[in-house]
Amino acid sequence: MGARAQVIIKGTGHADLYFYTHWGANTIIDTVSCALDRGRSRWDDPSYLARIIFSEMIKDDVMELIGYGISTESVGDSQWDVIVDVPSQTVTCDAGPLRIKNMSFRKFADFTKEF
Repeated sequence: MGARAQVIIKGTGHADLYFYTHWGANTIIDTVSCALDRGRSRWDDPSYLARIIFSEMIKDDVMELIGYGISTESVGDSQWDVIVDVPSQTVTCDAGPLRIKNMSFRKFADFTKEF
């Protein structure tokens, strides 16, 4: 069945990027929070920040042939969405029971450390 989620990167200069995980919905908030924390020096660089986020998503499964994807279109069957808006440096989440609108990168990077 899966636990599908996608991270949408806005502000790359062209189309939005969609990073898809088939099984990672339950950990997607922590994954993006950790990536933003690790990538603080690249918050103004959409290309590097996008790569940092995707690397965090696949870090334990980098050689797998399934489970993750990259697209310029929504996968359509995502249960949870995390929108990373690089120009405004905000994160918006529609992730299961969690609803966050326009939280700053700084606050989101520290978000899961509070628990």
